[in-house]
Amino acid sequence: MKKDSFSSFLALSTGLVLSFLAMMALFNIFHWPGGRLYLLIATCLVACLSCCYIVYVYMFGILKPLCEEGNSDAKHLRNIEIAALILLIIIAIGSFMKLMHWPGAGPILLNALLAFMILAIIAAFIGSNLFSRRTRNQQNKIHISHKN
Repeated sequence: MKKDSFSSFLALSTGLVLSFLAMMALFNIFHWPGGRLYLLIATCLVACLSCCYIVYVYMFGILKPLCEEGNSDAKHLRNIEIAALILLIIIAIGSFMKLMHWPGAGPILLNALLAFMILAIIAAFIGSNLFSRRTRNQQNKIHISHKN
């Protein structure tokens, strides 16, 4: 599958799945018939879509060219992206469990959200380091080319 077709598939399916999830959450909140089943289906679709995003980040992600250059920060950042997507799956499942009032939802959500925040902070530091180093390298190339 090509990158453009896969990314357009993900964009379209994201909009459809998230709107379906919002509608099904309303079904559950208003206690309409079938709300719980529909919410379960919508949450499973969100988890499947997150798995597709994991594949997309690994195969076609923005950081792939930098990883192929051997940039260790880019490899760490890509691994953090994949871990964050896995945590988003856990957050979606924990949110579903919380809406259904199932036991254990609070600790699952709390731990997943804390881990996601820690990953976001680490990604911010690694990303800023990667960006500043890449900017410096580009400025050095421009400076060297002007000397010649």
